[in-house]
Amino acid sequence: MSDGEQTDGRQDWKEETGGPQTGLQGEERGPGNASLPSSERAAPFGRRRRLRKDDGNQTGAKPFRFAPNSSSRSQEIRFSCSVCQKIFQRKINLSTHMRIHTGEKPHSCSVCGKGFTHRPNLTSHLRGHTGEKPFPFCGKKFALNATMKRHLIVHSGEKPFGCSVCGKSFALQGTLKQHMIVHTGEKPFSCTVCDVKFWRAGLERHMRIHTGEKPFTCYFCNLSFAQNSSLISHVRVHTGEKPFKCSVCKVRFRVSSHLSKHMRLHSGDKPFSCSECGKRFAQRATLMRHSAVHTGEKPFSCSVCYKSFARQENLNRHYLALHTGRNRVNAAIDLM
Repeated sequence: MSDGEQTDGRQDWKEETGGPQTGLQGEERGPGNASLPSSERAAPFGRRRRLRKDDGNQTGAKPFRFAPNSSSRSQEIRFSCSVCQKIFQRKINLSTHMRIHTGEKPHSCSVCGKGFTHRPNLTSHLRGHTGEKPFPFCGKKFALNATMKRHLIVHSGEKPFGCSVCGKSFALQGTLKQHMIVHTGEKPFSCTVCDVKFWRAGLERHMRIHTGEKPFTCYFCNLSFAQNSSLISHVRVHTGEKPFKCSVCKVRFRVSSHLSKHMRLHSGDKPFSCSECGKRFAQRATLMRHSAVHTGEKPFSCSVCYKSFARQENLNRHYLALHTGRNRVNAAIDLM
């Protein structure tokens, strides 16, 4: 073995107990503290030979290993929130997080003016205005694919979420939570204008009554609506779509609530009862008309002769019989 083979390459290595090798290090010491021959001293930089595996055994030197990267030993700088002490790796992430505490919403929708803390939330919101990602079955729009997949359950007919109190089943877990209000009566969010209490989603919809906001616009006729569900029902007037079918007589409806009312004709269910006489009705509107019998109220007034009626259909019959065509002339003479 040549002397060069025993000593070359030590400048690239470090002893386990010593510092990093930087060029010539003077004399190396063996186990007996005797000076190594000059032929076994570290070779100058630039000579690139391989350090053989058994050199340590012959020279008595300790095994060598790579020096750790100095950057890995440096402690990472972290940024802490002064309010909740949450830690962030980057300062920009801390700045974005602080908006939760300050309420700052620097990203606003150019269509309806709604503000958002994060830009991705604004991007998702804008899809509701642009019509991006419409659902092909009902026309409802979703900003996220995950939300659209959850909505698929509505069309599949599957209702995996059951109420533990009354046993009623629902397609979505969120709908079940809203239903539980019927049993608990809990409505934690209050309107700042009229103090009526709601769930969060209900409060947001309710506030549009006070603000007059109608962010949902029909792309057929430009008519605007306060609720997205109202827009979806309205669009079916243009498309002719009637996705809700009666399982008994196969009649189809544009709105699910109309189907629910229709099903009572088959089931005989009459959930609305008169507090005065106990008579029961399948429709709430029918109960309201019936209540006028007890109160004597006649809210429907003729615009020609000002005669009042308890029911709208009675007013319609009166108007057609007396105030159309020749009968209109005769009625005018009678009023003179």
